[in-house]
Amino acid sequence: DIGHPPADMPGATDASSGNVRMWRFRRPHERFDTYVTEIAVPVETAPFVAVTNNIALRAGWDDATKEIEVLETSGGKDLVRLHGEHGDEQLIRWLVETPF
Repeated sequence: DIGHPPADMPGATDASSGNVRMWRFRRPHERFDTYVTEIAVPVETAPFVAVTNNIALRAGWDDATKEIEVLETSGGKDLVRLHGEHGDEQLIRWLVETPF
C-alpha cells in the first residue's frame, strides 16, 4: 500500500502535506478516525524506531504529546529491543495538543 490509501479503505481522505503522506478514515461503527502515515526520513531504522516508537522517550521530547499509552500489542517482536513493548504491532492512545 505504500504511496496509496490502505487497501481495505480505498476511499480514505488524503491529508498529505509536504513529504508526509497521510490518509484519514473512520471504520464503520467506530467513534474515532484512524490515520495512516508514511514519512520518508534519511535515518537508519534502529534510531528512528527507538526515538519515535518508545512511548517513554517520546513523552519526554515531543511537546505536542500530552498523554500516550500502549493499549495492546501483537505481532512480531523484531523491534522490541528498540521500542520496549511486547509486540511490534501496537494500539496506542495518543493525546496531542493541536495545532502543531
